[in-house]
Amino acid sequence: MKTETLNLQEWTRLRGSKIGFVFQSFHLLTSKTVLENVTLAGMYTGVPRAVRFERSNDAVEKVGLGHRRDFLPNRLSDGEKQRVAVARALSGQP
Repeated sequence: MKTETLNLQEWTRLRGSKIGFVFQSFHLLTSKTVLENVTLAGMYTGVPRAVRFERSNDAVEKVGLGHRRDFLPNRLSDGEKQRVAVARALSGQP
């Protein structure tokens, strides 16, 4: 697929379903747990909620943060916050 031929709607769909973003500044919601922050990434993909939570849980485990899944971001180190951002990108299965 050549991305230069995509219209805005096609590009948006591709970006939302096939590309995972990891932001250097993390972009975590302070009032949401690790698991909730990871799950939010899939909110607009059309994937059922239960499946999003399962994928997010798996991604949190893959990055080694299963023991911190219920922690809020203010209780995490910067390295752990970065791993949450990686888990969020992985949860969409890009």
